[in-house]
This record gives sequence, C-alpha cells and structure tokens, in this order.
Amino acid sequence: MKHHIPVVWMVVVALLVAICSCDRRVSQPEPASENGPSPSEPMPSATEGDRGAPKSPSQGPASPIPEVNKPTVRAVLDHPYIVEALAFSPDGKALAAVGRFNDVYIWDVSKGKDPIILKGHSKSIKAVAFSPDRKTLATGGYDKSVKLWDYTTGEATGTLKLTAELEESARMIHSVYFTPDGKRVVAGYDGGIIAVWDLATGDTPKTFKKYSERLALSSDGKKLATVNDGSPVTLIDLASGDVQARFEGNVGWVRAVAWSPDGKTIATGSNEGHLKLWDVATKKERAALKGQRNHVTALAFSPDSRTLASGSSFGTSEIRIWDVLEAKELFAMEDQPGDVNTLAFNNEGTMLASGDMKARLWAMPKSKPEK
Repeated sequence: MKHHIPVVWMVVVALLVAICSCDRRVSQPEPASENGPSPSEPMPSATEGDRGAPKSPSQGPASPIPEVNKPTVRAVLDHPYIVEALAFSPDGKALAAVGRFNDVYIWDVSKGKDPIILKGHSKSIKAVAFSPDRKTLATGGYDKSVKLWDYTTGEATGTLKLTAELEESARMIHSVYFTPDGKRVVAGYDGGIIAVWDLATGDTPKTFKKYSERLALSSDGKKLATVNDGSPVTLIDLASGDVQARFEGNVGWVRAVAWSPDGKTIATGSNEGHLKLWDVATKKERAALKGQRNHVTALAFSPDSRTLASGSSFGTSEIRIWDVLEAKELFAMEDQPGDVNTLAFNNEGTMLASGDMKARLWAMPKSKPEK
C-alpha cells in the first residue's frame, strides 16, 4: 500500500489543476469588438484639447427617457457660464448651448458623451439654431456676426455679416433662425435690424429696419412675429418686409415671444408675469395665462403645439407648463437655481431643456396630471 499512495495523490492533484484551468478560461472576458467604439469612448471635440470636463452621471442621459407623471430633472449639463440660448437638433439627439462665453457647447444627449466645443466667436453668444437637415449650426451674438458650423465635423464653414454701414448702427444679435427649407438664415439685431441671407449665393443680406427686441419665425418660414417693449405684436412678411398685422393689447415690456409649430398661436411674455396667447387668424388675444410670478424671459411650444413652457427671472426663477387649448397651468417647477433665460423642447416633446447657470434636461410626462 505504501507504494500506491503517491500515485493516487498524483491523480487527484492533476484533476484539480485541470478543473481550475477550465474555470479560468470560462470566466475570462471576451475581447472588445473591433467593429465599433467602446461605450466609454468620449465624443471627439472640434479642436484637440477643447473637450469639456470628463463625463459624469449628470452630464447627459444615456438610458431611454423614463415615463414620469411630472416634469423631472434627468440631467444637468456643465459649461463655463450663464446659458442664453438652447436648441435641439431636428432628430432630438443633440443639444446646443450658447451664452455669456465665446464657445458653443454641443452634447449628444442620446449617449451622454462629452460635449463638442466650437470656437470662433470673439464675444458672448446670444442665439443658436440647427438647420432642418441637422448638418449646419448657426450662432450669433455680441460680435454682430452669424457663424455657420458643419455640425458633423465641428468646423466653421462661413460667417454672415451686415454691410459696414448697417453694422455700425446694429448691436448684438438676439435671434437666429433657418427657414424650413434650410436655404436662408434670419437674424434679429438689437438696434432695429432684421437680416435675411440666401445661403446659396452668400450675397449681401436683405434687411428690414423694424425695431424689435425679440422675434419668432412661423413654421412655414413666411412670416416673423416681432415684439418690443410695450408695442403690439407685429407680423412681418419675410419676403417683402411689409407689416401685415399688429396685435394690440400687450402689457409692459415684452421679453419673450414664441410661435406654435401649427402656426395658429403666438405666445408673448412680459415683465410682472404677463403671459398671453394670441390667435393668429383673428389677430386677437385668445387667453391670458395667470400664475407666472415675475418677468417672463423664456417661452417654448411643444412639437404638437398643445403645451407651452414659460420661464421667469429677476427674483423669482421658475418654469411653468401650460395646456394651450384649455389655457390652464399643468405644472409648476418653482425655485429654480438661477434666472431661466431659455427653453427648448426636443422633437418628440419628451424632453424640455432649460438654461440658467447650467443646462438642465427635464423628462416630460406623456399625459396630463389628474385633477
């Protein structure tokens, strides 16, 4: 027996070694696929070294938008300073932010990656818009020029300017739009100038001397709604520059205007919380919305035109959500951390972006609150 014991132990040890080797092979992870980027790979920036802060859980949602029964903050996006304007891309996957800094920040909100940062403006930026095909971004602000960017590469593709004579009297750009066919860019300047550039020719813009503090473009691209201080809402034909109508009845300094996607309603907001809905067909006030507690500084319609978001600043910073058809308040998001300067819905109306010291993404409810 003494000669057989070592043989038995040798067999046992060999079996244990074989089992352990098998376990190591089974538990070893498979190598990453070479056919696509790693899920943690950051979005490339426009210029090497310009990438924003490292991605954190608050820098953009990567999961599907959850269903909620009230507006709920889904992500907070960091950037250098105060946000003045926000715009979603037509497919709702990208969000562009501009403000009191010289750079443009663009987040892929569908994946939660680091922002693309576009550099080129010499002063703060006030307005931003995506072209209908999502390929081009337009920005404008205190340097009085409209910059065009290739969104797919992050490269600047052109600069739109006024004539030297007009630029002398113009101040900052407060609004910028693409027409629905993507062929023209419209910009509104403090100082009373509205400029329209034909992108195919790049010629000197068509300009109108119509004093306006804010403007909104109709969904068919044929008309502009302009507002200024206590003056009435004025409708301007984009082709001729002629005034087509005036809506009498504004109260106070009008600081915000929005035109519904269905073309039927214009919303205006002024100081002291005056918020009104105007019927485009009758040119008359349809409803006065009560509840906003301070200066209305931001307005945005949902894609189906049934919901209006309003934001306020100067002491009482809040966001309110309104039922447009019934002219009543649905939700109130009070005590925001900073002045609400801008609001924008995504293409499906499932997300609302708001801008104060940061850009905030809100998941929006799909149904109205229960009474």
